[in-house]
Order: sequence, then structure tokens, then C-alpha cells
Amino acid sequence: MKRGIFLTLFFVGLASITAQEVKQPQAVGLIFNSSNLINLESYQAGIGVKLRTVDNSAFRFLLDVFYSNSLDTFSSTLGVAYEKHFLPGQVSPYWGGLIQGGYLGQTSKTDSDNWTKNGSFLVSSGLVVGVEYYVLENISVFAEYGALFSGTILNTTTSVAGTEAKTGPTFNYSIDTGLGNDAKLGIVIYLDTPAKKGKK
Repeated sequence: MKRGIFLTLFFVGLASITAQEVKQPQAVGLIFNSSNLINLESYQAGIGVKLRTVDNSAFRFLLDVFYSNSLDTFSSTLGVAYEKHFLPGQVSPYWGGLIQGGYLGQTSKTDSDNWTKNGSFLVSSGLVVGVEYYVLENISVFAEYGALFSGTILNTTTSVAGTEAKTGPTFNYSIDTGLGNDAKLGIVIYLDTPAKKGKK
């Protein structure tokens, strides 16, 4: 169903290729994810901000930080995606790329002499193609496909009866094509810019 929504929006955008090109005003927006356009979720489990520029480009920024003392877990993710809108308008197809990096640290402890610590560095990069549909002037919905390369470097330290042993680094990778943005629809709520507020 999600792929059907994506293809519908994408081809509607291509069908309007004869329309005059529109320059979108610069704006900053907050990004949310949704599975059904009703319930909002955090953007890829973190905070998302979108910067739309006057040259029909846009940048999406992701920040996610998690810490739990009960789970003895810490994770952080930083990411940026670039969009180039080649047919700006109410239905606006785009292409671009993204890169994300992060760290995940977990400790499983029996007692002070018996525990296991895992530390993983993760990086993803690739290409995206999608479409953004403006429901209202300041609210849009987007969906996209992606072709991504992901790599993980894992280091493990184990303590048994107070004797520590390290293994790694171990490198694993994957290549994937399919729905991007965690296979969910994105919702952007653009904030009014000073220039727009000054208009009458």
C-alpha cells in the first residue's frame, strides 16, 4: 500500500511537467514520521529538521540520542540528506543522497567481574528518489525510495572472573534497495519565515 501511495504521488508529479517552474521560498520545518497520516512519530526515532533553500534544494537533518542506566545502553545518530527538486510545485519530485553515522554501546553485566561490553560504529550512505506533496502551504507529506550501503564495525570486550578479553573489530555490511525513511511517510511542518511574516 505504501509503495502504491509513493508511485501515485511520483507519477502525478511527472504528469505536471509542463507546468511553469515554481521557486519555493526558503523555510525551516520540523519532520515527523507516520504510518497512517494520523498518528505522528519521531523522525527515524530522533529529531528531524528540514531546511528548504531558494534554489529548489533542501537538507534534512537527523539527531537521535538515547541513554538508559537500567539497560546500560547508549546510542547516538547523526544524519543529513540532500534533496534536489527538479519539478517544484504542489507535487514536487526530487532526487538526492544521504549519509548517517552513529554509535551503539551496550553492557550486559552479571556482577563486577563478569560482564560483556559491545560497541558498534554504524554508517549508511546512498541515493534517494522521492516526491513531496504539499497538503497545505506549510504542511507537506513525502515518500521515497533509497539505495543504501550500510556498514558496522563491532568491538566486544568480555570479562570472566575478572579476566578481560577483547575481540574485533569485526566489519559487516549490507546493500539494500527499497522504501527509504524507515519505510514510512514523512510529514514536514514548515515554520513561518520572517520574510513571509512581513507580507501583507
